[in-house]
Parts: sequence; structure tokens; C-alpha cells
Amino acid sequence: MKDLGFVEFSEIEKVISYNITWSHTIPQESEYETQEDWNQTILTRINQISAQMSKDTQVNGATTVVCSSDTFYNILKDLMFFYKDEEQFGDYQKMGLINNRFTTYLHKDCPDDKVYVLKTNGEPLGGVVTIS
Repeated sequence: MKDLGFVEFSEIEKVISYNITWSHTIPQESEYETQEDWNQTILTRINQISAQMSKDTQVNGATTVVCSSDTFYNILKDLMFFYKDEEQFGDYQKMGLINNRFTTYLHKDCPDDKVYVLKTNGEPLGGVVTIS
């Protein structure tokens, strides 16, 4: 356990137990008119992973999101309830808080098509939202 209280970035894949997909493309028959509006729906996927963690561990859900800088600046930074709070932690760049719940970090090695959703208190546990 290092850096932010969870495994080093190179070890994140080993704690992934949940996988979910989210399409960056707005569906044709959708009520969402803009890409920014559609991007809000990724939070539903993050919440689904967190809820499943909570259900399975009988404790609590995810507390942390890790993504690439491209994913952050193109999708996550404009989420309705994103609160900016920047700070450097080793190889991680803290960007702020999503929904007053998920501390959000960038990591240079994170692939652009992944958003890692992690439970960092207690035994490390994680999920991944794969962006298609």
C-alpha cells in the first residue's frame, strides 16, 4: 500500500472486481442534446460500481476515482457536482471531488479509456468504467 492509501498504480488492475462500460457517444434516440449533458451519465456508472462494492463488503463503497488527464479534461471536469481542489501526491495529481464523494486523481499511466473507481479504506477494492 503506497501513495494515497491504496495500491500503487501498477497494481490497480489486481484489485479490480467490477467492470462496466459507458459509451462516450450520445445514443441517436436520446433526450440528451449536448455532449456535456451526456457526459453527466458517466456518474451513474461510477455510482453503480460504488453501490455494488458497498453491497458486497457490507461496509461502504468507493471513495476514489483515478483517470488520465485526457479523460478528466474531456469528460469528468464538467460534471455538475465537481468541486476543484488540486494537490500533488507523488505520482497522483488530485483534481477535486465528484458529488462530494469521490476524490478524483489523475495518473500519467492511466489509459484514456478507463476510469478506475476504488475503495481505498480497508482492503483495496476496485472497479473500472471502460469508455467505448
